[in-house]
Amino acid sequence: MSISNPLKSKLFLKIVIITIFLFIGASIVSAAQGSITKTLKYGMKDIQVKYLQQFLNEKGYIVSRIGAGSVGLETTYFGKATDTAVKAYQRAKGLTADGIFGLKSRASLSGILTFYPTPVVTN
Repeated sequence: MSISNPLKSKLFLKIVIITIFLFIGASIVSAAQGSITKTLKYGMKDIQVKYLQQFLNEKGYIVSRIGAGSVGLETTYFGKATDTAVKAYQRAKGLTADGIFGLKSRASLSGILTFYPTPVVTN
């Protein structure tokens, strides 16, 4: 039994569209200050860790209530507090809670392309 050409074309088109959507969602999470485009994990120091912390804090997966990692004081270091917040996010999204913010974690953000971190008032 063979699938007709129009049906094959529609199926192919759907697969291409879904693939593009997943690629875009998995590759880029735009933030007010930047993007998360690579795998982030414990021990790393990178500006994208700061964007991840801002995202987590904004979405309620609090990195820290006070001090480094708290709202407005996000850092570039992926330490224990960031690891804990990433694991909480992963559990909430039904992912393996390994603390590595990689392809699957970024793919879970496909519907969340932008966020606006809470502004920090300085004196």
